[in-house]
Amino acid sequence: MTSGSMIRKVGLPYSTYYMIEFAGIDPADGEPMFYKNTTDENGKLNRETTKDPRSAEKVILKCADPTITGGFGNSFSYKWFDFNFNLNFSLGAWNYDGCAGKLEHGGDGTLNIPTYYRKRWQKEGDHTNIERFVIGRSISMADYSTSRRLHSGDFLRLKNLTFGITLPKNLIRRIGLEKVRIYASGNNLLTWAAYSYIDPESGSSPSWDTPPMRTCTFGLEIKF
Repeated sequence: MTSGSMIRKVGLPYSTYYMIEFAGIDPADGEPMFYKNTTDENGKLNRETTKDPRSAEKVILKCADPTITGGFGNSFSYKWFDFNFNLNFSLGAWNYDGCAGKLEHGGDGTLNIPTYYRKRWQKEGDHTNIERFVIGRSISMADYSTSRRLHSGDFLRLKNLTFGITLPKNLIRRIGLEKVRIYASGNNLLTWAAYSYIDPESGSSPSWDTPPMRTCTFGLEIKF
């Protein structure tokens, strides 16, 4: 079971990530490394690396709260046609990929393997942040919450897009109608995210939440 990823600290937001700091993969043997982050009697921080996460201290790393959020939109119309859109965005938040805690085993061939393990270490000198795949490894990345699972939550999303056509009144009045409008609308159609493996709008640990659904609707407005 992975260790806790968040803890409340006095003077800091509740959603502050507090965990072992990942130091990359050793190019020589493909093993994961971690910063010790221990302090001596003088309060000096030890930034040496270790391959045993049990000898590394947890530290405060990132915050799940965004620095800025917002949105903008506009509406246009020309003759029979109307068009409007809305975008929203968030900057500064960090998300924790909780599902990775189940999948970053790095050696169990009977379990699902994330696609990013294609970029794993395979030979001496490889520079990557994914460890070599070894069956039966003694220390698994899945056993510890580390900063490798922290990813930028920055995103820009096309929240809504609507396109409509209103038929000319000189045509529809002949059949006793005041207005006829045909339209198509879509929600969550496009998302530009800093990290694409999880939905950035699903909370501070979004891997377990249902992401906003992409929907399309079509309609007909008739006014007598």
